[in-house]
Amino acid sequence: MFEAAVSGFVKAVGKNSLLPVPDLNSANKCRPLHVAVKKNPKWFWQSAKYLPTSFKIHQILTKTEEIDVNVACRTLVEYNKTSHFSVKGSVGSKIMKEVDLDVSGSGMVSIKASFGKVNKCDVDVPTLMQALDKRFVDFRHDFVQEVRQNPRNVLCVVVGTACTINPSVLSSEEDVEGNQKATIALGTTANINEEGAISNETDKVFDLPPETPLAYNVCEILVKEDGGIDLMYTKDGSGGFAAKPGAGVVQADAPPNTELAHTMKPLLSLPEQQRNSVTSAVLKVMEAPADLPVVEELLDDVVDGRKPKPFAEFKSKCTNPAAVLGFLSAIDFQMDTSFTDEDKALIRSLDALFDGLLVTGIKVPK
Repeated sequence: MFEAAVSGFVKAVGKNSLLPVPDLNSANKCRPLHVAVKKNPKWFWQSAKYLPTSFKIHQILTKTEEIDVNVACRTLVEYNKTSHFSVKGSVGSKIMKEVDLDVSGSGMVSIKASFGKVNKCDVDVPTLMQALDKRFVDFRHDFVQEVRQNPRNVLCVVVGTACTINPSVLSSEEDVEGNQKATIALGTTANINEEGAISNETDKVFDLPPETPLAYNVCEILVKEDGGIDLMYTKDGSGGFAAKPGAGVVQADAPPNTELAHTMKPLLSLPEQQRNSVTSAVLKVMEAPADLPVVEELLDDVVDGRKPKPFAEFKSKCTNPAAVLGFLSAIDFQMDTSFTDEDKALIRSLDALFDGLLVTGIKVPK
């Protein structure tokens, strides 16, 4: 619910300059001078992903003294808005699951974000550039080494944050066929029985505290071969890790259309019966749109060489576990076994497929 509210805020206030805070737990990682990791996309239809971290920029440098720069705050906007989502869409179904509300039928879920006045706090970037001029990234730092392992990763520094000023509230209202309604404050659970009666548990209700980050903006960092730092302040600036003096930036090659065709070949080359079985299983997963990013994340972990999450944790995130497990069975996916090169090629095909489904929002035909 918080994710939907801040995404709406960014679209309304700064869709070309701001990034939404990914979740409440990460909000404090989106304050000025924190480090974020930008993950460049694998496919041309994707957007870059940003991961805020607990590190501040000075903590990953060879000299770890704090950096003294001015942060100026101003009132950005007063924001109070209600957004509407279909309960059958990926956003609406995810919200319904978060608030533990199970209502059959069609309808809309509404998110009311009463943020009130919002401040924008910005770092004096020219001063930050000067402060970093004689500082160097510590290549021995465990975090830096982890980031460098993936050539699509780019270090960024947060240079601006949009925060609430006063306490604020998020609430959700569900309108379904039959005129049943339920209003849920963030963190509240509600249930509707067969007669349409509503019972609320209010012991988990909480408001957003003052100065809660909602959105942020970053500067990419170009890390030179010796660890020197260039902030890429222009919109077209591209950060990364330089391979050697004058060699530019280490980045994954942009996949052309021929690369996509090559990636999809293992899926398209399956025997007809197995291919039809996998296709049917994918369509079943698509019936619960909230499960698409859950499956995509699992496949992405395998493609990127990460260990998948424990099965119980993965299953708990699924809206329709039977459909998801049916899909995994169709491709003979085992959580606790190693994958052959042939397995990984098929998983990479399916990862690309689910990426495309998420971006295009294709729905199951009725």
